[in-house]
Amino acid sequence: MPWNKAAGKRRETTLNERVRIIELRSLGMSFPQIEAETGVSRAQAYRIYRRWKMYGDINPQTPLTGRPPKLNDRDKRYLARLSDAHPRATARELLHESRLDVGVSTLSHYLHTLQWRVFLARCKPWIGPHNRRQRKRWCRLRRKWKISVWRKHCYTDEVYLQIATGTGYR
Repeated sequence: MPWNKAAGKRRETTLNERVRIIELRSLGMSFPQIEAETGVSRAQAYRIYRRWKMYGDINPQTPLTGRPPKLNDRDKRYLARLSDAHPRATARELLHESRLDVGVSTLSHYLHTLQWRVFLARCKPWIGPHNRRQRKRWCRLRRKWKISVWRKHCYTDEVYLQIATGTGYR
């Protein structure tokens, strides 16, 4: 693979470069000479030429090796809808609900690729008898207020809103 100087990384050879390598080799040039001419390494030039000699093909798209993915696109969409419908469900509960033949870790990895994270829901504080009496008294005092009076008051809620995950900003 040729070196991309701007990005500082290797890049895939273009179709024109592959054709040029085959032409130069057919003209009798050695692989070190081809490397000097094109900027493609000797090993890569050899692989391109060998593939062309063996298969008559210069495209590098070979079938990927390894196990095929367990979840197909339809299963992934179904899991996304299911997790939207049950936001508080655990991965095990979602797996049981979906009836898919995958492991919990496979499901968790997929949900992680969707950038979905697990957070514990904050529990509401328990309202004791004293606080309950105070709230009722507050409501009774303001029960007969008119809308114009209510509009003059501004009430805030002590709710935390997390804007970004893991950054600590609130």
